[in-house]
Amino acid sequence: MLTDKEYKKIEEFVKKKLGDNYDLFDTYAEIDRSLEYSEALEDVGEKIRILKQDLNEQAKEIKSKKEKFEKESREFYNEWSENNKISNITTLFNEPKVVGIIADSNSGKSNLIYYLIKTLQKKAKFNLFTYGLKKDVGDFKIYSIEELEKIKNSLIILDEFYNLFDLTDRKKVKTIEKTIRLIFHNNNILVLCGVPENFRKFISNKLDLILFGKCTLGDFVNGSRVKKICLDYGGIELGSSILDLPKNKFIVFDTHYRKLDVPYLQEFDTKKDNSPILKMWENLSTKKSVKKNVQKPLSNENKSLNIKNFTKNKDV
Repeated sequence: MLTDKEYKKIEEFVKKKLGDNYDLFDTYAEIDRSLEYSEALEDVGEKIRILKQDLNEQAKEIKSKKEKFEKESREFYNEWSENNKISNITTLFNEPKVVGIIADSNSGKSNLIYYLIKTLQKKAKFNLFTYGLKKDVGDFKIYSIEELEKIKNSLIILDEFYNLFDLTDRKKVKTIEKTIRLIFHNNNILVLCGVPENFRKFISNKLDLILFGKCTLGDFVNGSRVKKICLDYGGIELGSSILDLPKNKFIVFDTHYRKLDVPYLQEFDTKKDNSPILKMWENLSTKKSVKKNVQKPLSNENKSLNIKNFTKNKDV
């Protein structure tokens, strides 16, 4: 017959053996108080062993199901990605609309713009008006809202559009809203390119097509439609703080999500020729030492002077 002290000792034994799984063992029901201490301890030990064995088997089964689920998810995602790649981008630009290209700085936005332009130019003839592009692509440049409103039947691309649209001035916001409404009336396609924080709520609500590059989620305007669309994306690239995409990939959303592969266009890379900000000392010291070691060849006059001096010194 177990005493209260012996019962508590066995209870402590169970806690030590099971740790976090202690709640799975009903000590009141499983400890037989009619047994001697040694017998009761042995009986409980056997029950714990069986419980641990069951838990291990359950853990293995859960792990196996998890691995199977992850494998099937990867296969499904890869198949989905392959089937949902955009092979013909002209289908994205087949009617009047407002398009948003959204990505962090230095994440491939300009390269995407040049790729879209060059690809469309190979497929079709169209009028092209741009703002903010540094390279010539056979386009007409615009520099004001007034010019934008006069354009008809054209593709209009505004890189860093927030420099043209002064969204900090509330009076101008209404003007910009009217300008955007004219896009459809004038049969135009308008492409707005910027970083996440540039797309305020009213601009976000006007977008018919969105291309997301790498985006820092905290930079989106809270409550904006583009933030919700980005967060609703269920792909593996979406983390807790970033939509992590390489520069050559964009997520396209119109009514559902698709992927767009974008090749690197070196001829339009305006940053590739930038001088390095940090000039390494080892490179500079190497150049200096080369200059010091190089001696100018003696002229004929200097050679003759050296010979005369040598002769004089010898005679002395």
